[in-house]
Amino acid sequence: MGIRRPGITVMNHCIDLEWFFIWHAARPRYIRFVAEEANMKRVDAGWFNWIMGVIGIPDDRPMTVGSSVKAALGRGELVHFFPEGVIKRGNQKPSGFIIGAAWFACLYNVPLIPISEILLKRPIHRFLPWWPPRVKLIVGEALNPENFIREGEKKRKAAARMNQKAENLIQETIKRHHKRD
Repeated sequence: MGIRRPGITVMNHCIDLEWFFIWHAARPRYIRFVAEEANMKRVDAGWFNWIMGVIGIPDDRPMTVGSSVKAALGRGELVHFFPEGVIKRGNQKPSGFIIGAAWFACLYNVPLIPISEILLKRPIHRFLPWWPPRVKLIVGEALNPENFIREGEKKRKAAARMNQKAENLIQETIKRHHKRD
């Protein structure tokens, strides 16, 4: 088996169990999740987040996670961000991606990998609309920082372009698959 590079993954955030799907899909690779620090303090799941090694983002100092992200990438891990910030249950029109994941991809020169989460209706939804949907994950083409960084330009501009590209790719993938299914 060949050596796999570290990278940063991003995905739209529309159901509660996405972490499990991403974790399972990445196996045997280790994936480290990044989440709001409030998730680390939750009574119901905070202990689990701590055991799983989730990197908590403080609201007042979000960029302080940089050293933790860098350390995980240095170990060859994948680092996963939900760039919408908060869960938007059932939302299949992701928007407003926060630039953090793309910034770290440019800063540490690792690929940004967009993953589209597509929620599919089941026949049972006619009678039980609350029933969980089928979930389909589509891993997109890796976005490499060198394709976004321009000489003499600040990395923040490259990160903004990369962030927008990831958001557009995820939106287009969701639209394309909803038309087919």
